[in-house]
Amino acid sequence: MAALTDTSLFFDIDGTLTCFDTGQIPSSAVAALTELRERGAHLFIASGRSRPVMVNIGSIEHLMEGFICANGACTWHKGRLLEQLPLPREYARALLADAREHGYICNITSHEHYGIFNYSPQNGDPFIRSLEEQGVDWRYSPERIVEEEEVLQITSFVGPDYEGRLHELAPGCLTARWHPAFIDITAPGADKGQALLRLLEQLQLPVERSYAFGDGGNDMGMLKAAGTGVAMGNASDGVKACAAWVTASSGEDGLLMALQHFGLL
Repeated sequence: MAALTDTSLFFDIDGTLTCFDTGQIPSSAVAALTELRERGAHLFIASGRSRPVMVNIGSIEHLMEGFICANGACTWHKGRLLEQLPLPREYARALLADAREHGYICNITSHEHYGIFNYSPQNGDPFIRSLEEQGVDWRYSPERIVEEEEVLQITSFVGPDYEGRLHELAPGCLTARWHPAFIDITAPGADKGQALLRLLEQLQLPVERSYAFGDGGNDMGMLKAAGTGVAMGNASDGVKACAAWVTASSGEDGLLMALQHFGLL
């Protein structure tokens, strides 16, 4: 088959590469990504997770040329940090103070550390417990991250009816919900789709030969921005509406099915 040296592919992790029920990447997806890499394709992760929390991609991490992290707030290419778009510190302080005042959990992310505020096993969310099971070290002080590092993303464990309050505390910032329990907050411009386009421009790769695969609300921007957006079968109707094609779920070999549909394998 022909080489794919002008082709780039961007993959969300949770619910796209991995199955939500098992947390594993299907063997069909590992084999497909291996073949794509051998044929010269440029493979990237584009996730709401930061690098310290990408602990569930060990079987394919070595195949990735780069990483769009924290919903586009941080981009790496071949081990080099290309850009980061941190939240203004005053916004990070305000969001942390609100979590303290109202007693909800929030996660604070830099490109080096990951801290969780207001969490204990007693009030713990199932998603955070799953991070613990995956080996994520979340015990770094959230306050230290806010005061001493560049905050890339804050994840607030609140319902949709509280989102207006978060926008008041961090005006102009972007929000994305890919899990019913929480919402991610990032700086203006920190969006997977915008990060994808900036990365392609830097690498001089054609947008029309780019493919994005996702299932969550935070994937909608990159499904629209890429040359071809593919929604997983487990995606919501809103996400599917942003895609050029809808494949099966990850557990039903949806990634392999999509790659074959578009003649990439």
